[in-house]
Amino acid sequence: MIRRRVTLCWWLPLVAAGVALPQSARACSVCFGDADSLMVKGAIMGAYFLVGVIGFVMLGVAGTSLFWLRRSRRLTTAGEQGGSGDP
Repeated sequence: MIRRRVTLCWWLPLVAAGVALPQSARACSVCFGDADSLMVKGAIMGAYFLVGVIGFVMLGVAGTSLFWLRRSRRLTTAGEQGGSGDP
């Protein structure tokens, strides 16, 4: 019961602050202004950039995983043959 009270006390001020914000602070850039403005285009380009960064990182993780998989298989087959595994 005490744990639930602590959790409630933590997020309750955040919800109250969100409700107290003016409506213009909650509007998206399309609702707030012109859909063809430079600010909206900049926000869209920023979103594309972030998607590109995330994609680049994901490709790096996938490439590292494939490298480790191939290296593991190579070392396993070399160990079965009695070799040291080094080329």
